Amino acid sequence: MVERDSTIERRWSVIELLNATREFFVSKEFQNPRTNAELFLGHVLGCSRIDLYLKHDRPVTRDEQNALRELIKRRLNHEPPQYIVGETEFFGLRMRVAKGVLIPRPETEIVAEKAIDAAKKLIAERKKENLRILDIGTGSGNLAIAIASQVEQAIIDACDISEKGLDLALENAARAGVGDRVHPRFYDIFSKKIPPVLQTPYMMMVSNPPYVADDEFDSLPPEIKNFEPRSALIAGPDGLRFYRRFAELADELLEKGGSLVVEIGEGQAADVCAIFQNIFRNVQVYPDLASVERVIVAEGFAREG
Repeated sequence: MVERDSTIERRWSVIELLNATREFFVSKEFQNPRTNAELFLGHVLGCSRIDLYLKHDRPVTRDEQNALRELIKRRLNHEPPQYIVGETEFFGLRMRVAKGVLIPRPETEIVAEKAIDAAKKLIAERKKENLRILDIGTGSGNLAIAIASQVEQAIIDACDISEKGLDLALENAARAGVGDRVHPRFYDIFSKKIPPVLQTPYMMMVSNPPYVADDEFDSLPPEIKNFEPRSALIAGPDGLRFYRRFAELADELLEKGGSLVVEIGEGQAADVCAIFQNIFRNVQVYPDLASVERVIVAEGFAREG
């Protein structure tokens, strides 16, 4: 598919080109070869995955074949497919993504699910008309937008230190129809002062923070270490820097009785629970679809002492 040869000059149908692209990715030992083939060809043709099969006998033009070839060349350099096409799906929503901003992961959908459950529980318990939430390290805005799409009472400040990420979050929130309730804010949680733009306290904090230990970065797949922002991945010698900071800031950021929902790395559950167990009444761990302990829900904020 990359090198031009006589076969590419003939008229391919959609299904022929889809299968040829999948087989090419298989030969190069890329993960998810069919998904990548569907993503790239759908992007080139401007159609959905299902349309590729509904219009399987449609001829693919020479220009479309050339456009597909350029996408494949970039993938051969291990560039993430989401960056190549400029978008991804998260929680059933289309999200714009771009280099310099972390790509939303399927496992983070579990964080969204648990945060939505926790938000609805707080609303029912407190009989609140609005629930104010702080999303820390929002990136493309995926968590904040997913929560807002399912919880009409949620008003979310989505903070980050990346201007590019904040711009994407603003765009994605507008595309999802929740731009009036998701507010991107610049905030560095390691700064000494809470900026006035954040109207503390919040009833919930949610985050998919960096959690890779510094010395583990070089062992990450090339799709991650060579393309995604290092600052959105690493978190100190043990990968726990952000969880400790959340615990330090809880007095300033959370209302009494508030909740915290965070994603964690594999093998971090016990250590992160230990950080939160003295300031929340109830701390629970939940697995992702691969049975990896992935999400911590801490409820009933009440610092002792």
